[in-house]
Amino acid sequence: MVKNLDSSNCIGVYLFADAHYCNSLKRDAEAFIFSHFLDVLGEEEFFSLSHEDLGELLLSEKLRIDNEFQVLKAAIDWISHDLQTRRRHIFSLVKCIRLPIISQQQLERYVEGLKDLGLKIGLRKILQDYKSDFSLARDARMGKINVINWQPRQCAKKNIYVIGGYSRLQDAKWSDNITLGNMEMFDSFKQTWTLLPPLRYARSGIGVAALAGRIYAVGGESNSLIHDSAEVYDPDERCWKPIPSLTSPRYPY
Repeated sequence: MVKNLDSSNCIGVYLFADAHYCNSLKRDAEAFIFSHFLDVLGEEEFFSLSHEDLGELLLSEKLRIDNEFQVLKAAIDWISHDLQTRRRHIFSLVKCIRLPIISQQQLERYVEGLKDLGLKIGLRKILQDYKSDFSLARDARMGKINVINWQPRQCAKKNIYVIGGYSRLQDAKWSDNITLGNMEMFDSFKQTWTLLPPLRYARSGIGVAALAGRIYAVGGESNSLIHDSAEVYDPDERCWKPIPSLTSPRYPY
């Protein structure tokens, strides 16, 4: 890695290396941009990128981001910096963004808050096209097709959730198990654990699935009682909500 690279000069170095065919220097600058993408967005140099260079960066699996919404906002901020000449690039840049993995609610709030009518209409048209393609959405969810835009980037932040389960003191009897309703999240960027709102019903052996940005918990067992209840965690509202119960109580063991 080239010394003295920082968020204020890395794009300048990247553009210089690209113009002079300095491939090694370009790779180093590019790696820095990917690793510090959120810091680079706050620098004036970011807005000097051409739409081709920006599109190439936004396509990368290596962008170190918290969530895909940050990539969308970066593209729109770049366009808004010079609306008159850059508005026409909205469709090509948004193609670089994985819209299906951004919360629909978050997308709609963001579009509604845009001040430029042209941008607002353009983004609404793009979002409407995604909504109308139900067959693609279904096939992607079922794993029948491998659509890259439906998958998080390789270097995007991954959160690991640990939900429910049971605990007992060392050397305690099996009957002394304590059923847990806790939920904790491990942040793979910060390497930290965070305590989140607990389940509505403590249980172990839960069936858990992540779908469309939410976490579903179904069935399980607590104190020899097998549950048919189910609930869903909404990360935007930070709470568990009840959903229709299973047709039969279930426990995987």
